Amino acid sequence: MDIECAVYVRELQVILACDQSDGYLKKWAKCQLEKIEHHAKLVADAKRTPALVA
Repeated sequence: MDIECAVYVRELQVILACDQSDGYLKKWAKCQLEKIEHHAKLVADAKRTPALVA
């Protein structure tokens, strides 16, 4: 994960932890985090999948 992505993830986590954030903003932040986590899982799975050699 690069620095910009790590900072973005941290900002999303702060939005979720903040008591002053409204429900819509928290829902958006949670959705964005889920997208990032899903993408990271797909990349990790692709690295573990053995490639067929002909």
